[in-house]
Amino acid sequence: MKKVISDNNKKVARKRIVAIAALLIIAGGSTVGIVFSQKKKPQAEKTANNIQINASAMETGGTISAGGTITSAQLYDYIGLESTAVRLQIEEVYVESGNSVTAGTQLYKLTDETVTKGKSTLEKELKSAENALLDQKLSYEKSKNSAYSLYQSELLLGDTAQSDYNDGIAQLNSKLEDALNDYNDALNTVNTAPSEIESKQSEFDYLNSEISDMEERLSELESEKENKKSAYTQASDNLNAVAAEYNSIAGTVKYIGNYIGIDVSDVELSQGAAADIPQQDKENNDNGGDRPSVGDMPEFGGEMGDIQFKSVSSYGIVKASGVAETDSAETMLMSLYEDARAEYEMQKNILAEAENTYSSARTDYEIADSTFSELQSSINENKSTVTSLKSEISKLESSYSSAKSKLSSLKAEYNSLKLSYETDKLTLKNTYDTSMASYENAQYHYDLTMSTIEEELEAAKNAVSVCEENLRVFEETLADGIIEAQQDGVIYSLSYEAEDIVNISSPLVNYVDDTSFGTTVELDQYDVTEIAIGDSVIIYSSESGMTNGRITSVSAGESTSLANVIFNVTVVAEGENVNLYTGQSVNVYFNAMSMDTSKFSDYENNDENGEEGSFGGFGDFGDFGGERPDMGSFNPGNMPDMNFGGGERPQRGN
Repeated sequence: MKKVISDNNKKVARKRIVAIAALLIIAGGSTVGIVFSQKKKPQAEKTANNIQINASAMETGGTISAGGTITSAQLYDYIGLESTAVRLQIEEVYVESGNSVTAGTQLYKLTDETVTKGKSTLEKELKSAENALLDQKLSYEKSKNSAYSLYQSELLLGDTAQSDYNDGIAQLNSKLEDALNDYNDALNTVNTAPSEIESKQSEFDYLNSEISDMEERLSELESEKENKKSAYTQASDNLNAVAAEYNSIAGTVKYIGNYIGIDVSDVELSQGAAADIPQQDKENNDNGGDRPSVGDMPEFGGEMGDIQFKSVSSYGIVKASGVAETDSAETMLMSLYEDARAEYEMQKNILAEAENTYSSARTDYEIADSTFSELQSSINENKSTVTSLKSEISKLESSYSSAKSKLSSLKAEYNSLKLSYETDKLTLKNTYDTSMASYENAQYHYDLTMSTIEEELEAAKNAVSVCEENLRVFEETLADGIIEAQQDGVIYSLSYEAEDIVNISSPLVNYVDDTSFGTTVELDQYDVTEIAIGDSVIIYSSESGMTNGRITSVSAGESTSLANVIFNVTVVAEGENVNLYTGQSVNVYFNAMSMDTSKFSDYENNDENGEEGSFGGFGDFGDFGGERPDMGSFNPGNMPDMNFGGGERPQRGN
């Protein structure tokens, strides 16, 4: 055995070995493994450059190696029948030990008589099992109904008790909780209602006082608003009157100016006051509420050369007709224009002053009207709040009076329920426990009865399944009286000779499987902590090179003390074209996937007794010396016991 492991890892391993040893003792010191037979073949001569490593450390960062001998797996064929009285007799044996066979090769010939009787026996067993299952089903239903009826009758009392107990506890809790809540609500009302009433009454009084002040202020604002309104109306009327005068003279200026060819585009007419005068003021207008006239505009008549003056006497022009052709007429018109223009400029200033007065009066009125409306809205809101407060105060006073009158009785009711609560609860519990004792006993007997009849029914079903499988296997593999090989391999031993009676639970034939190779090596308690089942390994010999493998089992080996615990580690070769043979000595490298392959070496056995390692510790099958032995010299009685995990035989085809 060889290893590469650091000193630190050794210290960790020593701490873990006690736990591993304990687990192996509990598990019986064995694990599932594959058993191989030995078949030796001459090894190639070792060169001088081979490095021999036996139970020595290699400084390669945790790699462990150990030597062993390659063996091949043992396989078996079974007849495939179970729990049957069928007796089959061998008439003829077609093969011998040492023969290579494939699946389907004929091994034995059964006698026709036992084949016929065997099928008949299996059919009778199946029929009998089916009848037994039918009887068992009928019995099951009867027993089930009977057990259930008894169970229900005994459960009724328990179910009622459970419901009564839960309802009783819920009622006790609800009554106590309701009584406490009622008392606390009343107490809270008595404690808080006076202050709430006082607070709301203060707010009520304050708002009432504020409403009185606001209504007084509203009256003042109303008078102020009327004054502003009157000033606004007066300013509007004045503006319209001034605008009428202004528009009259402006029209005259534009008329004369246009006639004598003077630019009068700067002369504009006034629109007068806005049309949104308060309704009550419109009734006082001279025009029945309509805007006042802004004056009569001069009229044009006839051609430009034929001028008529309709009404301009204020400027010294008398009504005349005819054509103005002399210089004195033009001079008169220019003088008339200049006088009208001067009057226009004066009237324009008067209009501007009237417009400013109107604008100011209008703004003052709008502010007064807005202030009045806002105050009126605030008064209405406060009055609504006062009404609500009055209702709340009334409700609080009613609640306070009611709570104060019931407080003593509510407290007494709660204290009474609290005193009787534990006693009432204990009474309910005693009643419940008494009823549940009967319930639990009924449950136990019902479960026991159901378990028994279900096991009996399942056993009857299993018996039918076994009989059906027996008949199927017989018809598929034995109906022609020929027993065939179920897998490929080399026959190691035959179990029967002619005229032997077949034991249905024993192997028909044993094989050596030369397609599956592996070995079992020994590791100490330190090394075994560095590996795990399923880990990949490398199986090496200079003759066959490197072969991939995998750990399949770890079991306790022979140990002299807790300080020297040995473990058997089984590995199996994996992959295609495995170039190994039975009896070959190899080195197994663990944790070596990154190891320099130039450090791999052949296994050298330094055992003091000169014995090579065996795979699995199952004994020696002899040295074949590279040649297939004469299988006739093999004694089947020396066949080693194979461990397939819990004593189960492998499934056909595996």
